[in-house]
Amino acid sequence: MTNGSPLVAFTQWTVGLFAQDIIQATPRFTVSAGLRYQLQTSPTNVGNVLPRLGLAWSPDKKQTWTVHARAGLFASPVDISFVSDAYRLNGVRQRSLTVYSPEYGSPLTPVTGSVSVDSINRLAFNAHQVPSFALSASVEHDFPHHWHVQLWALDALVWGAYRIRNINAPEVASEIGTAPDPISAVMAARPFAPNQNVFQYENSGHLKGPIVGGSITQQSYKHFGFTGSYKFQNVWADVADSINSPQSAYTNAGESSHIEWNHRSQFDFTGFVLLPFKINLSSVLDARNGGRYNFTTGTDNNGDGIFNDRPSFALGTSQANTFQTKYGLMTTDTINGNVQRNLGMMPGTIHLDLNAARVFQLPSKQNQAPKTITFNVRSANVLNHTNVLTVGTVVSSSNLGKPVTADTARRIELGLRFSF
Repeated sequence: MTNGSPLVAFTQWTVGLFAQDIIQATPRFTVSAGLRYQLQTSPTNVGNVLPRLGLAWSPDKKQTWTVHARAGLFASPVDISFVSDAYRLNGVRQRSLTVYSPEYGSPLTPVTGSVSVDSINRLAFNAHQVPSFALSASVEHDFPHHWHVQLWALDALVWGAYRIRNINAPEVASEIGTAPDPISAVMAARPFAPNQNVFQYENSGHLKGPIVGGSITQQSYKHFGFTGSYKFQNVWADVADSINSPQSAYTNAGESSHIEWNHRSQFDFTGFVLLPFKINLSSVLDARNGGRYNFTTGTDNNGDGIFNDRPSFALGTSQANTFQTKYGLMTTDTINGNVQRNLGMMPGTIHLDLNAARVFQLPSKQNQAPKTITFNVRSANVLNHTNVLTVGTVVSSSNLGKPVTADTARRIELGLRFSF
């Protein structure tokens, strides 16, 4: 339960200044050097000096080959939602209350066994913009008849990404094999104020990993054209798309893993073909491996107020509260489990959309705009593939790893458009 005024007023300025110089060293070699400066207020952050460098070289006289190399420092402004949450839920404007084991129907009435914990949010005293370094390289070639091929690679390192950590979490030891007691965990000793969570937005996360890919394009022919691309990525992070919080406030063990959106392989295709009777058929195809998901116990085992606790690998089949998964035997009888974050992989997805259109030219008077009628049939997810969005993540649930939500099924639309 959250009490108090949800209104918070503050002003946030973000300013960026950029200077760049392009040097044509030779007719086929170019150097681009740039320097960016960023500042922002709320929180005040003024020390972002970000140099960038780019090189372009064409090894042949006709310049059908092009090689690019780029490197630079970058910084992302502090997310305004983090700032507003920290200013709003500061214990003065608003205070959040979590009740463990409440009385059904009357949760705020103290009863034996229930515990109430206050929660406040705050920005770390040294909160700053998120810095990163990126290095990329690419090779392009123009073949005869306007066929274009490109290969590229990108490697990035982000340090100081934002996470939410309870800096006043109960000091509960990690263990395996003993049934957790969330009430005892909540009441355990804390670094300072008892019965209070202090959720701090801090620059303690990282993200790193390469992404490589290539594409082929043909758009010059009258009767067909397409662009196809492939991408492979291997991105690791200890931040998440949803709850940017470690399982434990006191250890980062098991947090570094593939990020949720890390689809190892992804293929994209867009194209068109002119069929008989002047019918234009266009398509969009997107096929990729499944994203990652996190195994959880469904309970706040360590009492830190964040329900992202992971299970542990069971020591044996005789151990209580064990569950067989495709990744091994796991148990919920644990505190600060040893299963790595985002161990699970969801099913792959395939989206194929088609559109068939026929344009009819209508008679029009001289010097008047042309009149046309366009008939089209459009289908989304024409394969009617089940594209899973989320799966069950609680180890003890019968829905573990099973689809919970999915993208829309096949949809067919008929269209008529009159242009004049």
